[in-house]
Amino acid sequence: MPRIQGFFIAAVLITLTVLGRNAAAAPVPVVAVDSIAAMQGLDGGKYSHVTVTGFYAGSLRGGGDFVFQAGSRAVPDGCTVFADDRNLGRWIRRLGNVLDVTMCGAKWDNNTDDAGAISAAFTAASGAGLAVSCPGGRGNVGTTVEPARFAGVIFKCSGMDASTVTCTMKPGRPCFLFQNKIGTAAVQAPQIYDVNFTAAVGAQSPSVIIQYNSIAGGFTDTASTQNYMMRPIVQRVIVSGGQIAIQCSKCFDGDFSLGTFFNQDRHAFDIEGSDWMNIGDAGTNRITTSGDYPIKLVSHGTFGNGDLVTHNDILIPRTGVGAYIYSSARSAYIEKNYFEGRTEGACEIKIDIGASHAIVRENHVTDRTVKNWLCVVPLLRQAEFSSNITTSHGQGPALFENRGEWKDLLLRHVLVHFGNWTEAGFPYDWTAPFFP
Repeated sequence: MPRIQGFFIAAVLITLTVLGRNAAAAPVPVVAVDSIAAMQGLDGGKYSHVTVTGFYAGSLRGGGDFVFQAGSRAVPDGCTVFADDRNLGRWIRRLGNVLDVTMCGAKWDNNTDDAGAISAAFTAASGAGLAVSCPGGRGNVGTTVEPARFAGVIFKCSGMDASTVTCTMKPGRPCFLFQNKIGTAAVQAPQIYDVNFTAAVGAQSPSVIIQYNSIAGGFTDTASTQNYMMRPIVQRVIVSGGQIAIQCSKCFDGDFSLGTFFNQDRHAFDIEGSDWMNIGDAGTNRITTSGDYPIKLVSHGTFGNGDLVTHNDILIPRTGVGAYIYSSARSAYIEKNYFEGRTEGACEIKIDIGASHAIVRENHVTDRTVKNWLCVVPLLRQAEFSSNITTSHGQGPALFENRGEWKDLLLRHVLVHFGNWTEAGFPYDWTAPFFP
């Protein structure tokens, strides 16, 4: 009896071993389909692993590897999670740490409106540790890209000369809008690299190409207005056309550098009520044929401090522009910029009401047609004007208007100027001492 029992146990073990080997060796069914729609029509219980050629049938973009999770109720996002037609589970995209906009349905044919797909890519990437990319070629944005979530997303395309976004939305609307909510939660702003944005010029142009927050969102430190947009970065981009290339409101500690900007009707950069923002600090921007003020810094109450404008090459603004650089920021540093053109305007650098502190130094100004190379409207609390160079005969002198209110009489003012040079010295005019 023991021998029979031992034989039976051994036979069972051998059988289980063989079955185990066969089970381990059994291949998982894999099928290839030509589109996301075709994948959604499959029986996920039968085909748990699918390779998709392209997001759309006939396309080679936006496909990838997917696995089926039976019973899953994950929310479909149009990028990484898709429902099956039977609603028995979810198809989950297998990918690394980069999500291309074509994986969210962008056709990138410069005809179809890709705004919804780009917005979906930002929303899916936010909080998931994913960067967003776009391929070479041209994509079309016919309505505003306005993602529901975007915190901390890096949008990096294939290069300024390779990837182009054409902004064709209705006039008066932004191309890309990242709007923080009303409340007390600051948000980490998206970063944008290596892409060319192009848009119409004139009345048919978008209001802003890249917009962080809105002026209408408000500027206070209460829960009644938009909260901070933290560390927005835009580098290595080309922006042509539009009313404004980049606008940032209630932003903090950002940088816009290494770009080429031309044919903006109003401003290349419009910094509204923002603190410690940098324009050109990480590398020179080239700004040509812009109107109004190519670079504009504005204070809103206590917002607008410590903004740095440096190493910018501002060339041939349109005739009659108010200034190459305008600042009403409470404090601003305007350094090492180069100006060239024939604007017949009022100023090359203008410091306006709202400013209390300014540093203007080591700028090279060459527009001989301006009335005054430097215009300072308010009675500044503290300022330094040093080592600026003007090298074209004909510029008007620096003009200090000294406008102020009664309380300005009670405050000490320290203005320093030295080392400035022109062919005729460094003259300046003083007008009305306090009141306009």
